[in-house]
Amino acid sequence: MAHVRRILAGLQDVLLSVEGKYFKTSRELQEWMSKIRQIAYDIQDLLDEFEDSRDAGSQRGRSWIAKATLLCYSGPSVLLHRSRLQRMRTVKRKIVLLTEGSVVFNLMQHSPSNHKHSNQPECLDGYTIVGRDNDRANIKRLLLQNDPDGFSIIPIVSLVGMGKTTLARKLDLNKIASDIISQLNQKEETISEFVLNDQIHNNLQFTKSRLREVLYGKSSLIVLDGLMTTDKNLLIELKEMLRGTDQKCTKIIVTTSSEVSADLIGTLPSYKLCPLSEDDCWKIFCQRAFGTGDGNMDLAEIGKQIVRRCEGIPMVAYSLGSMVCNQDKDVWFLARDKEIWELPKIFRNGFELLAPFTEIYHSMPSALKSCFAYLSIFPIGSIIDREKLIQQWIALDMVGSKHGTLPAYVQGEIFIRELLSLFFLRIQNMPFANGISHTNCHTLLRVNSLVHAFAKYVAGGDLVSFDGRDMSIAPSAEKITSSYVVVNNHTGQSTLHRDFLTKARAVSFINCEVSIFPADAFLRFNHLRILDLTSCHILELPASIGHLTLLRYLSGSGLRIRTLPNQMSSLEKLEALDLSESHLEELPSFIGSYQKLTYLNLQRCEELRNLPTTLGDLKRLQYLNLSRCPGVSQDADYLCSLHALRSLDLSGCSELQQLPRLFGNLTNLEDLNLSACSRLNKLPESITGLVNLQYLKLSHVLSELPGSLSKLERLQTIDLCDLDEVSQDLGDLHEVHHLESHERIEEVQEKTRQHDDSRRRNEVL
Repeated sequence: MAHVRRILAGLQDVLLSVEGKYFKTSRELQEWMSKIRQIAYDIQDLLDEFEDSRDAGSQRGRSWIAKATLLCYSGPSVLLHRSRLQRMRTVKRKIVLLTEGSVVFNLMQHSPSNHKHSNQPECLDGYTIVGRDNDRANIKRLLLQNDPDGFSIIPIVSLVGMGKTTLARKLDLNKIASDIISQLNQKEETISEFVLNDQIHNNLQFTKSRLREVLYGKSSLIVLDGLMTTDKNLLIELKEMLRGTDQKCTKIIVTTSSEVSADLIGTLPSYKLCPLSEDDCWKIFCQRAFGTGDGNMDLAEIGKQIVRRCEGIPMVAYSLGSMVCNQDKDVWFLARDKEIWELPKIFRNGFELLAPFTEIYHSMPSALKSCFAYLSIFPIGSIIDREKLIQQWIALDMVGSKHGTLPAYVQGEIFIRELLSLFFLRIQNMPFANGISHTNCHTLLRVNSLVHAFAKYVAGGDLVSFDGRDMSIAPSAEKITSSYVVVNNHTGQSTLHRDFLTKARAVSFINCEVSIFPADAFLRFNHLRILDLTSCHILELPASIGHLTLLRYLSGSGLRIRTLPNQMSSLEKLEALDLSESHLEELPSFIGSYQKLTYLNLQRCEELRNLPTTLGDLKRLQYLNLSRCPGVSQDADYLCSLHALRSLDLSGCSELQQLPRLFGNLTNLEDLNLSACSRLNKLPESITGLVNLQYLKLSHVLSELPGSLSKLERLQTIDLCDLDEVSQDLGDLHEVHHLESHERIEEVQEKTRQHDDSRRRNEVL
C-alpha cells in the first residue's frame, strides 16, 4: 500500500505538469491519462467501502493518505478484507504496468514542468470587424471624456470569443491619441502609444517593469490585452503603479473575460460586449467560408443553419467558417448536425472552435476544473438550482477540506461566483408566483450552450449519456471509465443492470416514464454518491435504494411517491435530500437519523400534513425549505433545535400562525423567507437573537414592521412588499442597502433621515 501511495504521488505531480497540454496531446497520451484516472477512482472506491464497513463516518474529512493507511493496517481478518486487499494488489499491478517501461510515462517525466500555454490572442486577423460600430464609438467617447486626475482605466469584459481583442486592436488608436493631444494642448511627441499584447496573467512582473519604463514622464494611451489574473493584491498593485508613475495623462483599455478582474482594475464601470446579431455572425462566417462572395446557394442555406449555433459569438462564427472552407457538402452537414464538443475530434482545425475557452480553463485551480466539468451532466438549456449544484459538488468531494481550508459550502459559493464572473454561468431570473419571493439561496443558473459544449469536451470519458430505448448502442463495461452517467428514456430493468453502472458516482435519469422500478434496481450501483430522479414518473422507490450506503445526494423532486421505504433508514451518509413537489403524504421519523444531512427541500409537498418532531435532531442541517408545505403549523418547536441552519424558507405556509417562542435560538440563520404566510400576525420578541440574519422577506405578511428588527445589525435586504407601514426604526438598520416596499426607497430614506434628526434633537434637549 505504501508503494502504491508513492507511485500515485509521483503520478499526480506528472499529471499536473502536463495538465495544460492535455487538449493538444496525442490520443495515446490522453488514453494513458484516462487509465491513471480510473485507477485513482478504483482506489477511492476501496477506501469508501472500507470506510462504510467500519462505519467510520468521521474519517471522511481526512486525506486519502490517512484513509489508505487505515486500510493498509486494518488487518484482513475476514474474507471481505482479504477481497479488498487482493483488489488493492491488482491496482498496484496495473500502476506498475502503466509506468515501468512505459514510453509515455518516461516522456511525461522528462517534459518541462514550466510549460507555457500558447496564449493565442482572441483576435480574428484578416477579416473586417463586423457589428461593433456602436461599441467603438462608445469606447472612444469614454477615452475622450475629461477625468479630474487625468487617469482612467476602462475594462472591456465579456465571455471569451466575443471579440474584445479584435475590437481593441481595430480601434483607431492614432486618431484617438491625436484627439487626446488636442484636448490637452500638448505636443504630439509627449504621447506614447503602448500596446501590450503579452498575456500578463503569466508575466505580471515583466509587465509592471515594462510599463514603468515606457510611461515615465509621458501621456499615454495603453491597451492591456488579455488580463486573466484575479489576484486582488496584484491588480491593486498594478493599478497603483499605473496611477503613481510621473505621467501627464494616462488612458488605459483593459480587455478581460473576468468581471472580478474588471471590477478590481477599472476606474470606470466595465464596458460589456454583447453578442452579435445572427446577421453579423453570418457576415463573419461568409468571410471565412466563401471568401469575398456569398458562395454556392445550396451551401449558403446550410451555412445559415450552422450560424444559428454561434449564439452571437464572433470567434465561433469565424472558426466554423474556417472548418467548412473549401469542403464538400457532407462536411457542412457535419458542422451543422454534430454536437459542438465533437467537432474538434472530427476536423483537423476543429480545436480552434473551443480554443478561447481552454485558456480560461487552464487558469482555473484543479478543484474548479472538476466542478466546471461536472456541469456537463445537466442537459443543455437546463435551469440549475445554485444550492443543489453546490450540494452535488460537495457530495463528490470536489469542494471541501481536500481542496483547501475553507468549509465546503463556502468554497462552493466562491466557485459559483468565479464561473459567473467568467460568464460560464449566468443567473436565470424567474417570476414570483402567488406573492412568494425566493430566498437569497434560491438562485437559478443557466449554462451558455457553447460553454456546455466545452464542459462536455473537458469531461471526456468521465461522462456517458445513453438512450434506454436503444441499449444496442450503449457503451460496453470494458471501455467505459465514466464517473457520471445520464440515462435518457429509461424503459425497464435491462438499463439498470448494465455492468458499467457499477462504476458510476453520479447517475441522472432524464425522461423516465416507467412507473415502477424493479425491487433490485439499484443493487449494482456500488459506488453511487448522487442519484437524481427529478420528475421521474415512478410511484414508489424500490427497496434496493437502501443498498446505496455511500449515497450523499438524493433528488426525488416531482416524484409521485406517497411514502418513503423503510430501507432508506440505512442511508446514513446522506447529506442532501430533495423531495420538493412530490406527492409525499408523510415524512418518516427516521429522517432524524440522517446525522450528516445539511440540505432538506420539501417545497410544495402539498399532501404532506404532518412533520415529525425528529426533524429537530438534524443538528448539521443548514438549508431547510418548507415553502407551501401545509405540514408546518404552530407546533413547529423542532425548528428551534436546528442551530446550524443558515437558510429557512417558510413562505406560503398558510397554516402557520406564529413562530416558536425560542425562534431566536437560530443564531446562524442568514436567510429567512416568511412571505405570504397569510395567518402570521407578528414576530416573536426573540427574533432579535438572529444576529447573523442578512436577508428577510416579509411580503404579504405583517401590517406593521416591528421595531425589534432595528436590533438586527447585519440585516442587508428586507422585502416588505404590501406592508401598510414602514417603521421609522429602519433608521437604526445602518447595514440595509436594499429595501422592497410600497414606498419608494427615496421616501424611506428621507423618513429615516428625519427620524435620525429628531432623535439627535431629543438627545441635545
